[in-house]
Amino acid sequence: MVCFSEATRSGRAMPGEIFIRRLELVGRLDDGDRHALRSMSGELRDIGRGAQIISVGDRPLHIVGVVTGLLHRFTVTEDGERQIHAFYLPADVPSADTLHMPVMDTAMSATVPSRIVLVEHAEMLAMLDRRPNIRDLLWRETLVQASMFRTWLMRNS
Repeated sequence: MVCFSEATRSGRAMPGEIFIRRLELVGRLDDGDRHALRSMSGELRDIGRGAQIISVGDRPLHIVGVVTGLLHRFTVTEDGERQIHAFYLPADVPSADTLHMPVMDTAMSATVPSRIVLVEHAEMLAMLDRRPNIRDLLWRETLVQASMFRTWLMRNS
């Protein structure tokens, strides 16, 4: 496990900063919010190109943050092709929806070798109960992702 408050390595941000950077794009965090995010534990994982992170039908127990690399969300069409719905860059939190979606209807893979952080749902949900501002910003981030998905859908239909 990695504590979010650990120092940076080789000039790269450690996992806790991923959530802070992302949420500060959609609103303001106070010092207590930042401290709560930095205090959470998470697991860093290096994943290879093409590695599947979430599969259709999974019941995820973790929220994913992108540290480095590029991820994509997709479904498989009837003819076996991947239909990509979204790409996720460093500092994106592509699986906030898994906090409230018990079974996945899409899949997520690494487009290139990537590093992700996994935070257990139970820990994230407990922190969101204690920090309503973070809960609201995470909800706003989810709405932003939904808006981008609608735009992507309209441009690619």
